[in-house]
Amino acid sequence: LRLRGIFKPLLTLLCGLPVLVLGLAFPGQVYTSTLHVPLFGGYHLPVIYPLTILVAVSVTSNTVNMLDPLNGSMAGGISIVAGGLLIGSLLVGAGSTPIFLYASLMFSLLGFLYYNRFPARAFAGNVGQLSIGASVGALAILGRTEIASIVAIFPNIQNSFFFLSRIRRFTEHRELTSKPTKLLPDGTLADSEDPRAPLTLVRTLLIGRPAPENEIVSTIWILFLTSTSLAVITLLLTGVP
Repeated sequence: LRLRGIFKPLLTLLCGLPVLVLGLAFPGQVYTSTLHVPLFGGYHLPVIYPLTILVAVSVTSNTVNMLDPLNGSMAGGISIVAGGLLIGSLLVGAGSTPIFLYASLMFSLLGFLYYNRFPARAFAGNVGQLSIGASVGALAILGRTEIASIVAIFPNIQNSFFFLSRIRRFTEHRELTSKPTKLLPDGTLADSEDPRAPLTLVRTLLIGRPAPENEIVSTIWILFLTSTSLAVITLLLTGVP
């Protein structure tokens, strides 16, 4: 099934619908409408918060989908995010539900990473990538880790910003006439140096020198480890139990 790029963000709006509906049906039990900002305390947003749930889950779903060009990049990166937010939740004394959900996400991704690492024997595809991204968004709401989750997935956000700032529309990679990277005869990846090609996180890592795939993936994991460490600090500053 080949859908146009615009359909992904539109259809993934539905991913946040169960959270929104259950939250309205059981006020205060599924999520709270208070957004906790580090050092500034909580802001009660009874109207705005529920309205942003659908958009927030769609954004996390698609931004995770956009950063899985290499074997293990998404599975490893998001497992680091889930692990970091799990540790942060334990440190602030969060309830059992977010701890269980973050642990489930982390360990399921680690199991998948064993087969998805280079050279991959299994692939997530659009369904897997979008589902994992939606899980990140939903858990941020259920676990009250909204700001920390944004910090943790900063590599995804950076990649999406790079891509959309150049292309300026939602599109599938297969529809691109110019590719951001190229495969060299020795098996390494290099910047395509095509001015028409979109700018991506992987392309920025290849500017100036080619590199093997597993080295690029390791660098991406380091970026996730850095952003997730900052996310844990953010969660501690937020202090949401």
